[in-house]
Amino acid sequence: MTDKPQSALYYPSIEFTDPRWLWASALVWDRIYRIVPKDYTPDDSDNVKRLAETGEIGIAINPEEYAKPVADEFIKKLPSGKWEAAALERNMDDDYARLHRGKVD
Repeated sequence: MTDKPQSALYYPSIEFTDPRWLWASALVWDRIYRIVPKDYTPDDSDNVKRLAETGEIGIAINPEEYAKPVADEFIKKLPSGKWEAAALERNMDDDYARLHRGKVD
């Protein structure tokens, strides 16, 4: 095992939609991050809140400082087809395609 913490990013949702995934992932990953806009409070179940109390699960990453540079890079690469995005899929299930407005530049 490595000395460096092993981390995961939960994406594209803010709330953990499958508690079984979260429990299993907490056994594998040292830290689990999620993208949470600064004025948004995740609607977590009591079990998720308890798991998150340690500060290692559900760590919020505020997208504000990254949004503009990433959006610019995305827009530049978009015509080349080298950067595929789930948001551009035309056959997307409505339940899957929920984005918080703070995650969109």
